[in-house]
Amino acid sequence: MLDNHGRWLTDSSGNKISPSEEGTVESIRDNVILASPTHKDALAVPDTEVSYTITAGKKHLLVQNTGSKIVYWGGTGVTDAKGYKLTPMGSYLFTNVASGFKVYFICSAAESSTVRGIEF
Repeated sequence: MLDNHGRWLTDSSGNKISPSEEGTVESIRDNVILASPTHKDALAVPDTEVSYTITAGKKHLLVQNTGSKIVYWGGTGVTDAKGYKLTPMGSYLFTNVASGFKVYFICSAAESSTVRGIEF
């Protein structure tokens, strides 16, 4: 089973989740929630890019736009034209990320919002 970045999802032992398990809520939930979650402070997102770096030892990051404006996410140099849209109260799960994984957020001109994260 592949994540949104084309990488294989793995179970807690590092084994690839097979196609027979693909699509089951339990296999995805068990893969992500086995680690202790860490709630992160809110990140203010203005109309200039800000970054979020996952804590060492964590492999999964769930982010939610808790503000009232659209937030865009992507790599360094993200813009509202190039980024992926995260609508208010929308969330996105980054799975099996590398140590030092960094994601960037930005809002459109003269707008701001807030993103919250939970790391696993």
